[in-house]
Amino acid sequence: MNWPTVPLGELCKMDRQGVRPDDPDASLLPFIGLENIEPDSGNINFNNDTRIGNQKSTSFRFDKRHILYGKLRPYLNKVAAPTFTGKCSTELVPLLPQVGVDREFLGLLLRRQVTVEYVMSSVTGARMPRTDMRALLSLAVPFPPLEEQRRIVSILNRAAKIERLRNQAQERLREFIPALFIRMFGDPVENPMGWKTCQLGNLIQGLQGGRNVKAGNGSSKFRILKVSAVTDGIFNPSETKPAPDDYVPPIDHFVRPGDLLISRANTSALVGSSAMVEGSSQSLLLPDKIWRFVWHEDSCVEPVYIHNYLKISSTRVMLSAMATGTSGSMKNISQAKLKTLPILVPPLGIQQQFVKMIKTARSAASIAKAGSSHVAVLNPSLLFRLLRYGV
Repeated sequence: MNWPTVPLGELCKMDRQGVRPDDPDASLLPFIGLENIEPDSGNINFNNDTRIGNQKSTSFRFDKRHILYGKLRPYLNKVAAPTFTGKCSTELVPLLPQVGVDREFLGLLLRRQVTVEYVMSSVTGARMPRTDMRALLSLAVPFPPLEEQRRIVSILNRAAKIERLRNQAQERLREFIPALFIRMFGDPVENPMGWKTCQLGNLIQGLQGGRNVKAGNGSSKFRILKVSAVTDGIFNPSETKPAPDDYVPPIDHFVRPGDLLISRANTSALVGSSAMVEGSSQSLLLPDKIWRFVWHEDSCVEPVYIHNYLKISSTRVMLSAMATGTSGSMKNISQAKLKTLPILVPPLGIQQQFVKMIKTARSAASIAKAGSSHVAVLNPSLLFRLLRYGV
């Protein structure tokens, strides 16, 4: 069913109770500023400069009944439901739900993209836009019965919990691979397991770079990778520039699936970054600032093993030490220096076990990422459907 609509001001009222710095209990109240509220989620971050009782200007009192609405830069969508009594910056407006209005339901209405867009159409101030609170409270919003409000909140909270758990699983999987590497092979510098050590140049056939060609105007079907396409172990094929309009690339200029790439020139923090090409469009070309590894046919190392070896923090320190360049400029690693990088060479079978284990981990990560993305897309549409058609 379609719920009746009413002005938002019928669901809540502004409850701005001032707290002066010299009030007797002012120093006992936790203080929340805009910086302590995360955009969109409304989570209150106590590790982000939260202060207690040291404000020199008037603030607003709030408690567990209120919703705190961030009126400064409303596009940041800072709307929080505190679970304690405290005081807040005057850039946060405490809103008190009326009788028959669920507080979390009110928060959902305020965080909707529809609400953000409506507010932004009537903001005041160009450099520091602020919500016109009269305009906000005049916004027409759906108003289901209290029982339906709570049911809607319950459904959306369950969906949000699924997304949160999947994101946590994704983060744990990202931490798993380097931890697995250290457990199986040890630190590259310390080599506690006594593996055979070889210079990189003795393990590969060579390092192959792309062509130094100027960018075109975009009419070419070919795209050249930017150095930002290889960043911190991740391959980003969308970081490209157009090839020259009439350029006909030679075969060795194309990026190929399975390539292990390394950035020979980048900032001091990113020079020597590597990435595996999991899949590649036939239109992607290798730039001159990125090399690909060329392997021997009977190589005794797995490319995935080398890629993860290059990402370990102690290896990153060695790569950074090989880079040259003036302070503040792009750093560069020469082929001659890179080929001297010491590499631990465990038996190929153990490397293959490692590759198999991280493939399994990546498969699980892909499933989690796909599920989390699906829930993230679902939530806004689910809220729309619940408000329009009921539960």
